[in-house]
Amino acid sequence: MDHLRTPAAGPGAKLGPATALTLLIVVVEAGASTFAHSVALLADAGHVAVDALALGFAWLAAWQAGRAPTQRRTYGFHRVGILVGLVNAVVLLGIVGGVAILAAVRLEHPTHPQGALMIAAALVGLGLNLVVLRWLRHDRSLNARAALLHVVGDLGAGVAVVLAGAVVLLTGWSPVDPLLSFVIAVLIAIGAVRLIREVVGVLLEGVPAAVRLGDVEAEILSTAGVLAVHDLHVWALTPERRALSCHLTLADQSLSQSEHLVQALADRLCTRFALRHTTIQVESCHPCPPGLCAEDGGEIHNHAHQPVGVAPADPHR
Repeated sequence: MDHLRTPAAGPGAKLGPATALTLLIVVVEAGASTFAHSVALLADAGHVAVDALALGFAWLAAWQAGRAPTQRRTYGFHRVGILVGLVNAVVLLGIVGGVAILAAVRLEHPTHPQGALMIAAALVGLGLNLVVLRWLRHDRSLNARAALLHVVGDLGAGVAVVLAGAVVLLTGWSPVDPLLSFVIAVLIAIGAVRLIREVVGVLLEGVPAAVRLGDVEAEILSTAGVLAVHDLHVWALTPERRALSCHLTLADQSLSQSEHLVQALADRLCTRFALRHTTIQVESCHPCPPGLCAEDGGEIHNHAHQPVGVAPADPHR
């Protein structure tokens, strides 16, 4: 049962507690917004909720990564967080719509917010965020570093709410509250749309944004002994876990030479493109018939690489 345990130590160990503390911020700010009559405080609670989801996804990814593959889930459970992320991103867009409507109503029918309560609730959120920041700043795992950026964004939004509360408290200008809520709603929408685009890209098994397929192909063809590459695919199981499969046409060589070539190539692809899961099929005397590898309608990559000093084959012979 070791693969079912949550990461109690090591990379990602603080993501679970950080998620719980961030959700507490959401509860505090959302509850205080009711008594303070502050849309900006409610919008900031929504913004923090976005980042709580980001922390939760990072924690889920760290937990799922420890689960062993099964006979039916041979790639493991890495995409559970992707599916949950898609659902929650759609929900967040609904939250954005609700905040925007409420802000518009408050502009048309102004309600004087309680500036002191706005400041107090925002300061509580800032304090809890600083605790989360302290927990995560020493965790160098990829998930924790990404989550840390969200926490920094929370700090900035919290400071904005404190300033808005101060404006209301000192000047009595209440429109600053719904106006700030519009700004925060836009930030939530941008984050939700980015999340949807990333999730859809993964589910459609698109080439990761950080990888150029042409560069991967060039790296493969630069390998001595590789004559051609086709049926080349690069995709992501999750944004952090990339995979590659391809067929290589090799010059005539021994089995051991082919194995050494494939291993050296896999190491280079891992180092340069973070392609840690590679499946490479080699062909020499029995290459794929033309068109066979493109039966699914996908584009076939078949660029020849002629070694120096070897005459090209005559297609009419």
